[in-house]
This record gives sequence, structure tokens and C-alpha cells, in this order.
Amino acid sequence: TIGTLRMSARNDWESSLTQEWPLLGHTHQVSYSIPYATTTSARGVGDVMLNYRFQLMGDGNGTPAFSPRFSLILPTGNSARGLGEGGVGWQMNLPFSEQARDLYLHWNVGFTRVPSISRPHVGASAIWRAAPMLHPLVEALVEGTDRITLSPGMRVGWNRHDAQWVIGIAAPLTREDGVTTLSGLAISPTSSRSSEDRGPAKAGHYR
Repeated sequence: TIGTLRMSARNDWESSLTQEWPLLGHTHQVSYSIPYATTTSARGVGDVMLNYRFQLMGDGNGTPAFSPRFSLILPTGNSARGLGEGGVGWQMNLPFSEQARDLYLHWNVGFTRVPSISRPHVGASAIWRAAPMLHPLVEALVEGTDRITLSPGMRVGWNRHDAQWVIGIAAPLTREDGVTTLSGLAISPTSSRSSEDRGPAKAGHYR
């Protein structure tokens, strides 16, 4: 389970809840993502995403990982109020991860197609394992030709019983159409320790 909360300088709020399950083993994963937004003009659920992820490479033991993901975007949000895209869409992501001692590197190339726009995106992140459960990080995301986001942040985690809890904070700085905006981001994923005993640095959270 992954929960995120993002607040912009204009006091707009965006949140999402993602739940993932293994499908006949950990090679195949299915999940859903439910967004919720609060702005000056609207409040409500956005477009829900149904996701399928295939672990093509990587066994979670320090080997390079490659796990393509396909997402179906459902028009559950009210597009007239700015909460959705107004039709069915899809998204494809090709994330790759590598570990070099205490440094975790992640790259992602993807494409989103919705009725209003078609946009590629490229992301990368670096996470330093400063301590077993303390990880400074920086992420970068380029969307289309007019939007760039740089997010420095930090993650801390702890194991309790058979689950791992992680809290992350970041300060995304976005440049779009000649305007730079600063926002705050909090993320809290939980998972089974059976696949996450190595610490909370495996997955990047851009796009």
C-alpha cells in the first residue's frame, strides 16, 4: 500500500492511494491507484488507474531490475471540474533499477495517452543508503517538452512485525511554461518484509 499527499504553494492538495497484489507469484503484480484532489474550484476523486506490472528482470537481491508496467486510465473523475481527462486513456512505463553498493539508481521512460493530450515522460532518481533505514534521495522528471520537476527528499523506515513502514518527504520544484512552483510531498508505503528486508530504497516514486 502506498499513500501520497502533495500540497502546492496555492494550497491545492493532491493525494492518491495505491494497492498492489501478487498475481500467481511476485513475477506478475496488479494494482489500482485512486487519486483525490482539492483545489480552489473543485474537490473529488480523479481518474482511477488499473495497473499490471511484469518483473522481467531482478530477484530483489541486488541484481538489476526491469519491470514494465501498463496502466488503464478510467474516466471516473469529473472532467468539467478539472478532476479528470474526460475519457479512457492508458499509460506505459519502462522502469529500470540498479544498485551500486549503498547507491540505488532508477530510470524510467514512459508514455501517457488520454483524450486531451499525448505526453512522453522520462524520470531518474538516486537514493543513498546513508543508514539501513535512512535514505537521502533526489528525483528528476521531464514530461513532454514543457515541464521539468526536480525533487530532493529523504526517506526513513522501520520494520514492525511482518511489515515494513516507510515515510518519505520531498520538496518538488517544477518549471512549466516559464513559471517555477514549489510544493511539498509526503509518501508512506508499507509492504511485507519478505520482499523488502534490504531496506526501503528499492523503488523510485516518480511517475
